[in-house]
Amino acid sequence: MGNNDDKTFLSWRKDQLSIIPYLNGTDELYEHFSKGIKKLGFDYLAFGLMLSNPITKPSIKLVNNYPDSWKQLYVDKGYLAVDPSIEQGHKSSSPFLWSEDLFSNTRNFWEEARAHGLSYGWVQSNKPSPGLSSLITLARADSELSRSELFYLEPYLFWFSQVAQHKLQQSFKDDEAFYPSIDLTEREKEVLKWMAIGKSAEEIAYILSVQARTVTFHSNNAQRKLCVSNKTAAVVKAIQLALI
Repeated sequence: MGNNDDKTFLSWRKDQLSIIPYLNGTDELYEHFSKGIKKLGFDYLAFGLMLSNPITKPSIKLVNNYPDSWKQLYVDKGYLAVDPSIEQGHKSSSPFLWSEDLFSNTRNFWEEARAHGLSYGWVQSNKPSPGLSSLITLARADSELSRSELFYLEPYLFWFSQVAQHKLQQSFKDDEAFYPSIDLTEREKEVLKWMAIGKSAEEIAYILSVQARTVTFHSNNAQRKLCVSNKTAAVVKAIQLALI
């Protein structure tokens, strides 16, 4: 990597960061990042965020600039449930490329994606907290990512992925329909933390130097705020929402 390349990247990175404080909401952030990937040689940017709450039907947010025809087909054929990029992102946070091997069990999906100009992709997942995960994909229609290009680009791609995912995750947290705002007191959080490691109300009361009925009071309040019916569900949901 030459000095000119270093200077170009430093300038690009500075531009990416300098504008972010003036952007409001997911749409403006996404538009900024989707323009930024052009410098890295990509045409498409996709971001997905999943909150495993409830576990049986996770909340999912998706934004991308894929062709409209592909977006509609993706929904109509239920490809979200079989997309191997999502499956691989759940397994590992290491970056990976779209490949024949990755799509070996979903040939129709792969062929239709390429027919819509989605031929080459670089993917990175992130798990900022229990129950919350995101996936970012940079894709293009032409020219495979060669080993030499990837060697040069990957540090930049990784940096971009971390910044973009962090900022987009934050923007979605402002959407209470997706990420509910729940205000637990410090004592309620403390009680749930001890419950999470299997302590009984009597044991927690001894640890906190309070009465057992006081522990039950805080536990019941936490359950009410979390809209769950028992202690176990309260602990699970609090962990998923990164409240404890």
